[in-house]
Amino acid sequence: MENSNSYTKEIKNATWIIACRVIQFGLNIVVSLLSARYLGPERYGLTTYAASIASFFIPVTLMGLSDTLVRELSDSPSKEGEILGTSLVINALSSVISIAGMILTVFLLNRDDSLTVLFCGLYSISLLFQNYEIIGCWFQSKLMSRYASVSSLIAFAVSAAYRIYILSARKGILWFSATTVIDFGLISMLLFLFYRTSNGPKLSFSFETGKKLLQRSKYYIFTNIIVASFSSVDKILLKQMVGTDANGLYSAAFSVATATSFVYSAIIESLRPSIVSLAKTNIRSCENRTKTLFSLIIWISVIQNVIFSLFGGTFVRLMLGEEYLDAIPVFRVLTWFTTFSYMGSVRNVWILANDRHKNLWKINTLGAIAGLILNRLLIGSYGMTGAAITAIVTQLFTNFITGYLFEEIRPVNRLILDSLNPRYVWNFVSSVLREIFGKE
Repeated sequence: MENSNSYTKEIKNATWIIACRVIQFGLNIVVSLLSARYLGPERYGLTTYAASIASFFIPVTLMGLSDTLVRELSDSPSKEGEILGTSLVINALSSVISIAGMILTVFLLNRDDSLTVLFCGLYSISLLFQNYEIIGCWFQSKLMSRYASVSSLIAFAVSAAYRIYILSARKGILWFSATTVIDFGLISMLLFLFYRTSNGPKLSFSFETGKKLLQRSKYYIFTNIIVASFSSVDKILLKQMVGTDANGLYSAAFSVATATSFVYSAIIESLRPSIVSLAKTNIRSCENRTKTLFSLIIWISVIQNVIFSLFGGTFVRLMLGEEYLDAIPVFRVLTWFTTFSYMGSVRNVWILANDRHKNLWKINTLGAIAGLILNRLLIGSYGMTGAAITAIVTQLFTNFITGYLFEEIRPVNRLILDSLNPRYVWNFVSSVLREIFGKE
């Protein structure tokens, strides 16, 4: 087992991330619930529909770069400015293509619904500011995620203030399309400012570097599109097959069920750089660190899910109101989505660290096909509950069962099973306590 002091940097990094996201979480819960109550299931369903369509184009906008940049920056510290600058140019070009693609897709799916087309068209502008993911990778690689966390918190506070204004002024649905644009736009600008004040290297562009970046990230482009398809196809099919009202109820339940996702993202973001680094120098330590990450995600989420399942009715009534009571059964199912979803996120860190990313498109293609078939079958018969069951089964199949189908990634399933031993969580918690109280 690794020396507990080896976790010091990750603990400090995670503290910043979690602290900022706890505040952001509080703001998000208040504003989102007020928005859901104000809009009602049908109009709230339109906002989540736009987000679901956009999720298909975010992978095209990012071109898989956000998945590989931490490793690229760690491998070539002398070329940081060139790597970042080239990535940002690629991102700028792809974002324009993504916006055009999103507008065209929404128009073809909703020719007779001008409000949906207009709302989604305005929402698509947010794709221009996905570059915050690119610049954020530099801060991750330096274990300086406090800058990204503070930027996100400030941007979200401004976005929340805007949403509170349009709620108090009782503005129309189109005003909500600008919230994501404001949020991502401010994060992007603040990260650039922090990058400059942190003496980040001068940005430059290189065709040769661009080719190398895309050569590695190309596996993630298609993979992430596939991931987006089985992450969002349920909401899209619910709107098309059942109605906007059903999509609003389902999306509201999903939002509450995954409200604590910031905790899991922060833990993964903090431990990812060290896992990637250890894969090149100490395989045993890399495996132990990966088991620790799996164990934290699995055990924390299981405890949360048991509580959410037992008190699902209370959570929905308090957080969404009487208008959303039909979402209670769906909420009790969807809460288990977190465990299998973030288990897959940890698996992807291991895949990246061990250079096994060529298998990702196969894994996620199988998952997408399974999800599409199950959604088609179950939504038609069981509506929202069918979509919820599909979400859980698809995540379990994609993030664990497929691991036995491909020899190169089979070792990660062993790490998952080993991580069920709670001693990995205990060792990490002990390290945190020693760090807090300064005990050796």
